[in-house]
Amino acid sequence: MSFLFVPLPENNPDRIFREIKKYPEADGFEVWIDQFENLTEQIVERFCRKFRKITSKKLLIACKDRCEQGKFSWSRNERLNLLLAASRGGADMIDIADLPFETKTKSTLIGSYHNFKKTPSPQVLRKKMEQLQRNGATIIKIACRVHELKDNETLMTLALEMRGKKLRHIVIGMGEKGMLTRAFSDQIGNEITFVAGEKRTADGQISLQDFLHIQRIWQR
Repeated sequence: MSFLFVPLPENNPDRIFREIKKYPEADGFEVWIDQFENLTEQIVERFCRKFRKITSKKLLIACKDRCEQGKFSWSRNERLNLLLAASRGGADMIDIADLPFETKTKSTLIGSYHNFKKTPSPQVLRKKMEQLQRNGATIIKIACRVHELKDNETLMTLALEMRGKKLRHIVIGMGEKGMLTRAFSDQIGNEITFVAGEKRTADGQISLQDFLHIQRIWQR
């Protein structure tokens, strides 16, 4: 089964430590450091070290730019340096987006492609997948807007292809019509399923409690 991660786009690191206590069933948390009011390498590294001390839950650090509907607007090098700081602090995973990443790190690298407008053709998605692999990603994340049933089929077929090739992956259909990819996240081999805590961070996102209920149904 996939790991259940609750995204926490909080602007105050101290608030995150209070939030994680609310979700004991979660396997880990995705923290969006681009939301931090004060963002420096030192603050990011210190946050990750404190996270490691207070919980054994997995930590995924993301630094989303405007193209990913985040707030980060600095240079690519500054973004990479912040992610490296997270790795030094003990983050289990860092989302490098589509950035080439050549520095050795203990953190697992997630290469991600987001398309907030549509689900491209299978050929385009395979090329994106290959590009993310060349950039050094260990886990391939593909997230696309779903408008019709065919889009779900395209994404789930891609996920099953990657599972057949033993490629670690996260494939998500965005929007209410993409909820099918989330409900079948375990079945299509996703490494991580992003689930909502008290509030959604994406349209179509399933709550932690609802997804646990779905898992229990599948296990019957």
